[in-house]
Formats: sequence, C-alpha cells, structure tokens
Amino acid sequence: MKHRMPLADRTARSGHYVAPRKTLLFAGLLLLMFFIVGASSFIRSLEPLLWKKVPCKVTRIELTDNPSSETPFGARVRFDFEWKGHVHQGTSLGIPGWEDSRDAWNEILRIGNDPDTICYLPDGDPGRATLLRPPNNGAGLAFVGFAFFVGWILIVADRYRDEATHVLWKKVALPFMLLFGLPGVLLLCFFSVPVWLESIQARSWKETPATVVWSRIRQSTSGGKNRTTTHRADVCYEYHAAGRTWRQNRMYPGNVRFHTSGGGREMVAAHPPGKPIRCFVDPANPERSVLIPEPGAMMLLTLFPLPFIAVPVIALRAARKSRRGDCP
Repeated sequence: MKHRMPLADRTARSGHYVAPRKTLLFAGLLLLMFFIVGASSFIRSLEPLLWKKVPCKVTRIELTDNPSSETPFGARVRFDFEWKGHVHQGTSLGIPGWEDSRDAWNEILRIGNDPDTICYLPDGDPGRATLLRPPNNGAGLAFVGFAFFVGWILIVADRYRDEATHVLWKKVALPFMLLFGLPGVLLLCFFSVPVWLESIQARSWKETPATVVWSRIRQSTSGGKNRTTTHRADVCYEYHAAGRTWRQNRMYPGNVRFHTSGGGREMVAAHPPGKPIRCFVDPANPERSVLIPEPGAMMLLTLFPLPFIAVPVIALRAARKSRRGDCP
C-alpha cells in the first residue's frame, strides 16, 4: 500500500495546502446544490420558448406609466389573431413592464413601424395570448458556471495535492481564470463600455426643454443576515422632439442607477413634479435622452469589473514566481 506523506511534509514540499477530503466532499455537495438550483431556474425560464407562435396584427399600443411600481413603464396593447379557424383578440403585454422607458419606447416604435408581428399562446391557449415573451433567466447559468468551475478546481487540487504549486497551477489555471476573469470581461463589455460610449455621445446631444412628471426614491435590498439596501433616484421627465412627446427616466449615460441615500433624496428634492428642466436628446433617436450628460463621480462604478480581471492576472504572476523559486 502506498504510504501517504504527513500533511506538514506535503505542505512544505508542495507550497500549498489542500483541505481534507471530508471538507472537500462537503464543499462538493454545496456546489451540487448551486448547480441544481441554477440549472432548474434556467430550464424553467426556457419554457416560453415552447409557446405557440401565431401571426397577429397590433391595433393599439401606447406607453403607460405607474410611478409606484418597480417596473413603472408598461403599455396598453390590443392585437388580433386567428387560431384554429377563429379570430381572437388579445390585450396582454406578457411581461410586468420596464424599469427604463427607453426599452418601452424601443418596443413601441418597433411594433408601430410594423403592426404585423407575432404573438404567443402559452400551452396553445388563445385566452392567454401575450404580445411579448419573457426573456430567459441567464442568472441560472451563472450559478451553474460557478459550481462547475469551483468544482473543477477542487477536484484537480485534490488530485495534485502532493505536487509543487506551479504544477498544480498549470492544471487549474484555465478554470480559475474563467471563474474570475470571465465575469469581469462580461461586466466590462455589457456594463462599463456602454456607459463610456454613451457618455461620449451625449456630449453632442441637443439640449431640450423638459418638465418633471414624477420623482421618487427606489430601494432594493439584498443579502441574507447582513442585508444591504441601495437607493437610487428615479426621475421621469417629459420633452418634445421630432414632432411628438416623449417620457423618459434615464438620468445618466448608460443608465447608471446607483445613488447614496442622501444623494438620492437630494436629487428627488431638486426635481419636484412640474418643475421645468433641461434634458439632452439624441437628434437621430429622440427616444434616447439623459438628464445629466456627464456622470462625473458616478463613472467610478464602471471600474467595478477591473478587480475581477485583475485577480487571475495577479495569480498567474504569483504562480510564475513560484515556478522560478522566488517565493516558497
């Protein structure tokens, strides 16, 4: 039978410590729960892809707003469609609404330009016909990816527990870099870069008179035992451009939403309903506008992805030093 080296000797030889297998087994069961929860959530979100698609004609679609709702912007809709030889009429939008009125305007303009579109019948029931289909829940995939990559690292770390650190790093480098680097890259591409680009574009947008319709503080709470609450000011304003009236609640480029509690209250107090203000409107796309074209210190939020990208880079440098013998 192969003799196992004492833990202290193995740690001295390898330069790294791997938890006992009982601990790894417990961690594996915890990761399995993450995987199951994420996979089931994602699979359930795919159900609308099975809904029946039916050609329809939209006869009415107009923007609505409800300041007290978490998704304050919606739409009144009416559409006609034929199903199994009978003509039906639907009035359901199919989603709770939108936090950002630009998303609502994009949908209204798209359908307004081409009222011949498709609607969806859940379970083939014309009485439940909806104009829009709920989006997939990508958050479930994040749970699956986290469980997969961490599990991979733990399995490989246990297998190569007697090897030197640089040998182990070769085996876990790819999952480790994906675990930290991939979220950072995705956040950078889909959060930071759009804010930077729109900040540059907004500097050339047309300053336009507007009127505050409503303003309020919105709170969101997250976390378990140590719950944290974030605040943001939500200011809806109305302006006239391209021959029609628009309502918008984008305050900063890229729709940066975070405020401190005091800063949000100050913003709401400075924008009471009915107050004349100025907004900045994209001349080419008048549904695009912002209240403040230069986010200033709010731009620091766009640097949030950088630590995620830095972690694998720092770990890679440390592993190379270990291989050269610069550290234990």
